[in-house]
Amino acid sequence: MIRRLVAGAVRNWHLTLAAFLGVLVAGVIGYVSLRRQEDAKVEVPYALIVTIFPGASAERVENLVTRPLEEAAQSIGDLRWISSTSRANVSVILLRLENGVDIEAHWQDLREAIAAARADLPEGVREPKVETRSFDDVAVLTLALSAPGQTWEDAERRLRDEAREIERRLEALRGVSRVAIRGERDEEIAAEIDLEALKTRRVTLERVLQALQARNVKIPPGSVEQGGAVVVLEASGFFRSEDEIGETVVDVGATGTPVRLREIARVHRRWQDAEERVYHNGDPALLLAVFPQDSADLVELGGRLRDWVERRREELPPGLELEPTTDQAERIERRVDHVVANLWQGMLIVVLVCFVLLGVRNALLVALAVPASSIGALLTMWIAGVEIHQVSLGALVIALGMLVDNAVVVADNVTAHLRLGQDRITAAIDGAAEVNLAILSSTLTTVAAFIPLMLMAGLAGQYVQSLPFVVSAALAWSYLFALFVGPMIAGRVLRPKRSFAERLQEALSGAYRRVAPVLLRLRWPILAAAVAGVVLAARGLPLLGIEFFPKAEMDHFYVEVEGPDGSSLERTTAAARVVEQRLRREPIVRDVTTTVGGGLPRFYYTYFPRQSDPTVAELLVRVASGTRPDAVRELVARLNRELVGIPDTRVTAHQIELGPPVGAPVVLRLTGDDIGKLRAASRALRTRLAGDPDVARVADDFGQETRQVRAVVDDAQLGRAALSHFQVAATIRAAVEGVAATTFDTHDDELPVTVRARPADRDDFSLLQDLYLDSPIAGKVPLRQVARLEPVFEVGRLHRRNLQRTLSLKVWTDTLLATELQSRVETVLAGFRPPPGVKIELGGEAEERDEAFANLGHAAIIAVAVILVILVAQFRSYGQALVVLATIPFSVIGAFLGLWITDSPVGFMALLGLVSLSGIVVNNAILLLEFVNIGLRRGKPLEQAILEAAGSRLRPILATSVTTVVGLMPLTFSGGGFWQPMGAVMIGGLLASTVLTLVVVPSLARILMARRGRPPAADVPAPSA
Repeated sequence: MIRRLVAGAVRNWHLTLAAFLGVLVAGVIGYVSLRRQEDAKVEVPYALIVTIFPGASAERVENLVTRPLEEAAQSIGDLRWISSTSRANVSVILLRLENGVDIEAHWQDLREAIAAARADLPEGVREPKVETRSFDDVAVLTLALSAPGQTWEDAERRLRDEAREIERRLEALRGVSRVAIRGERDEEIAAEIDLEALKTRRVTLERVLQALQARNVKIPPGSVEQGGAVVVLEASGFFRSEDEIGETVVDVGATGTPVRLREIARVHRRWQDAEERVYHNGDPALLLAVFPQDSADLVELGGRLRDWVERRREELPPGLELEPTTDQAERIERRVDHVVANLWQGMLIVVLVCFVLLGVRNALLVALAVPASSIGALLTMWIAGVEIHQVSLGALVIALGMLVDNAVVVADNVTAHLRLGQDRITAAIDGAAEVNLAILSSTLTTVAAFIPLMLMAGLAGQYVQSLPFVVSAALAWSYLFALFVGPMIAGRVLRPKRSFAERLQEALSGAYRRVAPVLLRLRWPILAAAVAGVVLAARGLPLLGIEFFPKAEMDHFYVEVEGPDGSSLERTTAAARVVEQRLRREPIVRDVTTTVGGGLPRFYYTYFPRQSDPTVAELLVRVASGTRPDAVRELVARLNRELVGIPDTRVTAHQIELGPPVGAPVVLRLTGDDIGKLRAASRALRTRLAGDPDVARVADDFGQETRQVRAVVDDAQLGRAALSHFQVAATIRAAVEGVAATTFDTHDDELPVTVRARPADRDDFSLLQDLYLDSPIAGKVPLRQVARLEPVFEVGRLHRRNLQRTLSLKVWTDTLLATELQSRVETVLAGFRPPPGVKIELGGEAEERDEAFANLGHAAIIAVAVILVILVAQFRSYGQALVVLATIPFSVIGAFLGLWITDSPVGFMALLGLVSLSGIVVNNAILLLEFVNIGLRRGKPLEQAILEAAGSRLRPILATSVTTVVGLMPLTFSGGGFWQPMGAVMIGGLLASTVLTLVVVPSLARILMARRGRPPAADVPAPSA
């Protein structure tokens, strides 16, 4: 059957050539049409629930909001963990689903559960906001609009107006989904109440709010028909000026005299209190984050956006500057261009090696397999909807050297048939058909090693899912090329005469044939030495250090600044400006963008911004173009050592992570109900860990105690006055926090009219206690009659994990790998006895890493099992299948040496390379045993068949191994820290397995096949050399 198909392809070469060219054209079209993105899309199993409870302390938020919502979220099931943070006014709940579940269905259940729980929350709690997180919801461009040399007072209005104009224009561009402005604030009409005047006139805040709402009527009365025309009636009650707001009658005095708002308050237009501030290189600024539509080509969109920004710069008002701070499209272009360069370099090296090893004619045939198979893989990517990014393109580079393997075997065997005197067409057909089973088996075993990787669960599995798909597609196309296109070309270009390269290789084969009998006689010592090498290498791998994913080699890093709980925005700003000034003194720092009051816009897929918090600032640092990654790493480590002297402020510099985000490398979770015991255990552990010179920072996430005001209500007095707790809380909140009573239409905007005590009165307990409440039976009752205000100190921030109160102690290092740091922490824990009721759990990078490594282990087991099935089906012998499988553990020796020479740790990508090797290293052994069986079918003794097969297959074995190795070199040595461990493992493993295939496999075959019967004569194929 196969021979007829090959014969059809060779004899009907016009049709074969047309199909081949058609595939090439379609592949090029597919490549041009494919979307480019930074990394693979990952479906993130995280959700965030944010709920605002104005005026509530952290403890009240935890008890009244967080706990009920946690229980509602828990009801959806399939949760790996749920964690929460409760602080004054805010509840934040983060949850993570198990792998392999229907994420969208669970998020819908979550929204319904939270909506149902909403009815049980206290009055005054705002609607919970459920946010599901995505890896690809990243700004394609962030822009800093700054006012160099100016103050906020001078520049804020111009910055806001220009930012909104830019937002409006950008959102009109094709491919732009939305533009988020960070750092802007709105204006308001502030009615700042003089509490002394309020007391004197016996006016309640409740009546002030009601009067403003009643006066500012915005309901249209309707319309009437007059003389056949419709006349719209307009209400006259809405505010037309700020003065009208001040003239509002809010109450009537005892003598019947109206009390107007202007008599008890200052009414004026002002900026709302800032919740967030942005600075760019120390100057006031606003940040604009441009988010793309899902269907947008990011590279094309980024180019248009950059052109638009350049044109807009020329139109800016004087004194304003517009500068990109992050550019995802530019990063994608650089990364894709770099991998494409590696791809071309790899192709060129592979082709040159083919010319050296195979001679000109054979090399022309074999070299054509590389671009042809690569373009076929791109066509498959286009059909399957796999985007272009560093993983999918890197997969093509990994496959480069393997793409010539099948063509080398076919070309070599066609040449052998030509030398036996066959005509070129017959030699092409017989040479290809004869080795079909060998190349099909080797292709299937290689694909079998990669396909289980496509089924890996977890974030890491999704992240690299395109790699096994693309490699498998490329290998499938290489098989089709070798079996159908290769013979068509071989029958017309190959010649039987030996080239100079072949004569050199035959001399090498002759030398190997002379050594091979000695190797067979020493088979037991050789096998023992190989097994010992495998054991030593396996034991040595952990000593190289273990790392989940390396840091991203980017021209950005960021710095977190966190003040004590209760810190004002002004205090956090002052601390952040100190850090900013320190950063700008560094020679390699190009610019610094600071956000105070929350995190940065989402500029990279592994970065998730902090929630709004006045105690937090983050600084995005861009280094000069061309800065070495080592220089960035050294600067981050130095900053973490030096920026520890800012009082009551925690400063942490971070490099951007690759792969799933893991946060701190080691986290100790202390659970228990007693806050005092948790704090005591944390202090003791911090003291012990801080004594280790390699521990850079240790910090827990429990908030400090902050001064708060508590209203202690006398329930008996409250009942007698027929008042409620809500009235007490609402009155105090209105005075201290402020309440938007109504709105004022300025024609350009709609401003809230906010009622609040004037700044000087907000902290005066005496005046606050003189506030009046409206009682339905007792008239106006002073607050002091039913409640007293007293200062208290409470924990500013409470954390829970899996419904238990939890304190997380985070540990960082700048000199150790995460596994080494974890070992140090475990040593400390071994000698630590926690207080009664406190339990300690170890977390951090190890959680995601161990899960990913376990998934890789499962994939490896499946791969080996599938390879075994394929081998048994091919050879119909478990002994021969075991001979081939033995090459897999032998590759561990080379993997260890490759990592050791390149000084790379054992990480996810290194283990991915090791699993991938299982399908590659067996190919040489398959080829060798296939020709051993050919010899046996011809009636040769086992040892003679082994020696002849080893000698005759030396050339293709060396050629396929060398081409695979050199194809991997560009990505390994210039692809950065992400690809280097994988490349080192594969290069080292291939070199070791090649040597061991020639040395150990003949010995194993001699041992395991000694009692094997010869195959039936009918199975004897056509002769070949």
